Amino acid sequence: MSKKMITIPLENVDFSSPGKRLRYAIKNILAMNDQDFATSIGKSQNYISYICNDKRPLIDKIATEIEFIHRISGLWLIKGHGNPETNVTNEKSSDTLSRMKKRDFLWNKMTNDKVEDAFISFYKNVPTETRNLVYQLILGITKK
Repeated sequence: MSKKMITIPLENVDFSSPGKRLRYAIKNILAMNDQDFATSIGKSQNYISYICNDKRPLIDKIATEIEFIHRISGLWLIKGHGNPETNVTNEKSSDTLSRMKKRDFLWNKMTNDKVEDAFISFYKNVPTETRNLVYQLILGITKK
């Protein structure tokens, strides 16, 4: 199997979704096919195709794995911000990795403290307006 690099003028490339950015990275930056790329990150070719075709979301965990293994910016993949290629060799300096670690810590803390069940039952039993207020309160508290 030959590896052919597809060259498309950047102004003709659609970067409007994480799946489209991932497709571009696989084909043009890494010069890989879906099967080889999927194997490299421990996923199925079908799963990668679903992401690239915007049928499944590109989650932070997958973007982090891609960034760590292939040095394609997870932040660029998910949000379209910054440069697609990163020179990150130390996982502590990666923005995507640090965000994932914070989320994992928070999720593990909630699960270990038995807060998860209480929060889910609370959230299910409140009206939609109250849910929106809770969400706005959380956003207000977490703003820098």
